[in-house]
Amino acid sequence: MSVGYLGFVLLLWFPGVLHAHNETQNCTASSLSQGYVVPEQKTYLHEATLTYACDNGLKPAVEGWWATSKCQNGKWSPDPQCIDEKACVSLTIPNGNYDASTDGWYGDRDKIRVKCDEGYEHKDHDAAAQCSDGAWVSVPICERSTESCGDPPKKKHAVIIGKGYQEVFAASSKLQYKCEDGYTAEGADTKTIFCILGNWTEGPTCKVGTGGRHTTSAGSGVQPAGGDRIPDTGHGGATVGGTDGGDTTSAGSGRQPAGRAHNETQNCTASSLSQGYVVPEQKTYLHEATLTYACDNGLKPAVEGWWATSKCQNGKWSPDPQCIDEKACVSLTIPNGNYDASTDGWYGDRDKIRVKCDEGYEHKDHDATAQCSDGAWVSVPICERSTESCGDPPKKKHAVIIGKGYQEVFAASSKLQYKCEDGYTAEGADTKTIFCILGNWTEGPTCKVGTGGGDTTSAGSGIQPAGGDRIPDTGHGGATVGGTGGGDTTSAGSGIQPAEVGTGGGDTTSAGSGIQPAGRDRIPDTGHGGATVGGTGGGDTTSAGSGRQPAGRDANCGKHPSLLNGDVVEVSRTSLKYECNGFYTLEGPDIVTCQSNGKWTEPPSCKAAFCVIDPAQTRMANLKISQGLVYVKEGLNKYIPCRWPDSFRLVQCINGRISYTYCCSGNDHYYRSCPVEGWTENRSTVGSI
Repeated sequence: MSVGYLGFVLLLWFPGVLHAHNETQNCTASSLSQGYVVPEQKTYLHEATLTYACDNGLKPAVEGWWATSKCQNGKWSPDPQCIDEKACVSLTIPNGNYDASTDGWYGDRDKIRVKCDEGYEHKDHDAAAQCSDGAWVSVPICERSTESCGDPPKKKHAVIIGKGYQEVFAASSKLQYKCEDGYTAEGADTKTIFCILGNWTEGPTCKVGTGGRHTTSAGSGVQPAGGDRIPDTGHGGATVGGTDGGDTTSAGSGRQPAGRAHNETQNCTASSLSQGYVVPEQKTYLHEATLTYACDNGLKPAVEGWWATSKCQNGKWSPDPQCIDEKACVSLTIPNGNYDASTDGWYGDRDKIRVKCDEGYEHKDHDATAQCSDGAWVSVPICERSTESCGDPPKKKHAVIIGKGYQEVFAASSKLQYKCEDGYTAEGADTKTIFCILGNWTEGPTCKVGTGGGDTTSAGSGIQPAGGDRIPDTGHGGATVGGTGGGDTTSAGSGIQPAEVGTGGGDTTSAGSGIQPAGRDRIPDTGHGGATVGGTGGGDTTSAGSGRQPAGRDANCGKHPSLLNGDVVEVSRTSLKYECNGFYTLEGPDIVTCQSNGKWTEPPSCKAAFCVIDPAQTRMANLKISQGLVYVKEGLNKYIPCRWPDSFRLVQCINGRISYTYCCSGNDHYYRSCPVEGWTENRSTVGSI
């Protein structure tokens, strides 16, 4: 009775226990000085975001002239802060680091000393950077040292223990081999190798023996079981061993599993790795234990390097040990770009991927595909900043950008929304929104003392009004609007079209007297200016061969059928998948099958689906086209600049005919108040309109 009474008293005395244990807290108004926030409130809910800017002569303590902060359980993250506009924020040093400022920023004339990562050294011996007038100058470059080493030598029946794969190992690095169970190394002194003057010393030879029962250090803190400890190398620790066979070792803090906790973790069973071997080889592995594996001749792990590690995570191996053909390729990173990842995590020899550049970037030299060849990627596309993208939007006094954080690059046709700080209003509602057109932002608002902020609307890159026309999406002398994907929705007003590496599987050509750029979204074959060499074109993404068969000749049906203005994009043992170039549509089935009679089924055809504008012959007046022809894909809109500033015509290709408006401003097009001037015929040939 007394216990129940005491519990009742405690609930009355501590009412907070009735609330959820993980109750979140709201935030009070930011203590930002010498700046302003939008929206300005006394209290903000958990997860709410505010935007802020700073007074003249100041800037946020992060990149950009405006910044955002998020309420995280009663605290702002990051804390809004205004600093001198001549100060510098932190910078990133590839393959290097430095002592970070506790403030998160550095004053004008401050210096930092950069330390290069192991295996790298300062280019030209420059090790210091200085903040000067708001920007870093003389930033050091950390380049690979001439005395560092790459991959250690691969040894049959052996793995590297205690160290995962890395591209560069510093001079004097030490690595330890261990033979797989059933094998022993010839001579204990040969188990350890060293990086000396850019080369590894000789590794061990593993021969059949009792093998795999004793481990030695690998520069990672792993210790032999029992007896004296080998020197601690300071490279952390890993747990190796388990319940079956051989010695078990521990490294790091020395903590052991403590019985069965309330949230009990699960151990892992032996990996199902085929065509390879693991070290240590056990039936069961503890949670958080790590194994190392390598693959048989002709194979390699499905990650970078000839050896790999996997960790037991609550009953599952992460990543799952897997051996693949040594001619296959693992995933790669495309700066400022992406592609459809393989569900397997790897790609077969001759497989191709189509890279889509991030918004505001475009393919250098119009190359958009990479191919796996003999275990390495070739012709890897480069995504570089588009000449029609925009940088920082103009800074406006007493205003911030809402709904969008700072970024270095904004894509063509991006839309951003300003909002005045409380107590100010913008002059004219039409000036609150700005657009990125041909590499420049349209004019922003002027905020003057008034009743406050006014209405707000959404902001973001590429956000378009619901229904109807898009704001100008600019190409080379024009802008493409609409469609479903980057490759299909961008064309060049100058007549030059995106080009890229063809996808192979049969030569495709078309008649013509001129020369065309090599690639996929190729300019149409007009008969007056070039021959089209096939590519896959069309959309932004192309899957990279769901079957793991090499492209080229099939054993039964021979050479792949060629497709004029198209190409093979997927290959399996008995079928081919075709796609048309960007200015053509597919007619017929996209899959061609190898029949029992040794012949391919009938391939599809690619039908022209575009209109052409010839500046020399078109009836549209006052166009600003520097050179060449303008191609417009069927069903898509395109904005073409007129001779006057902020003036464009909207053209559309519909069933081979072009509809075009008068020359109107970007805002007139945005609000759909620019009328159609006329139609013109098109026969998809040069000089037809």
